[in-house]
Amino acid sequence: HVWKMTAKDFFEVCLAEMGEEDYAWIDLYLHNQYQGAVSDIGDENSMYWIDKFGELISGIGKVIAIVTNWEKPVMLTRIWCLFELNAAIDTGAELRFVSTAAERQDLSLNLGEQFKFLGARVNSIEVRDCDAKRPHEIQDKEIFLAKLHGSENAVNDKLRTEMRKWLAD
Repeated sequence: HVWKMTAKDFFEVCLAEMGEEDYAWIDLYLHNQYQGAVSDIGDENSMYWIDKFGELISGIGKVIAIVTNWEKPVMLTRIWCLFELNAAIDTGAELRFVSTAAERQDLSLNLGEQFKFLGARVNSIEVRDCDAKRPHEIQDKEIFLAKLHGSENAVNDKLRTEMRKWLAD
C-alpha cells in the first residue's frame, strides 16, 4: 500500500483479498519510513532494511500489492514500493495486484478508452526515475540502484510483465 491510501480503503482490500489463515505485514509498523532511520551504523541503515525487507518478503512468500489511482499508480513511482515489488519477484514470492472495489469498477468502466494510456504507463516503468523526495529516500534510492548492479532494465521488464498480467486479469 502507499502512504496516501486511506486506512478504510486499506482494510477494505485486506478483508476482501485475504483468507482466514493470511495475515498482513504493514511495513509502517515495522520500520518508520517517515522518520527516515538512515544512518551508517547500527541496525537502522538503508542497506540493512533493503536486505531485511527482501528476507521478510521471501519468508512470507506472498505480496499483495494494492494499486491506488489506476490511472497513475503511485506504487510505480515510489522507491520503496518498487523495491518491495522487485523483492517479491526476485524471491519467487506470489505477487498479486489488487485494488479497492471502487477502483476496480472505475477501471472496468474506463478501460476501453484508457487502455492505451495505461499500457503506456506500464511500459514507462523505470526504476531509475522513481520518486525520492526526502533526504533518506534519496540515499535509499542510490543504495537500491547500486544493489541492482546494472540490472535496472531486467527489473523494469519484470515489473512491467507483472503489471501486464494484472491488467489482463
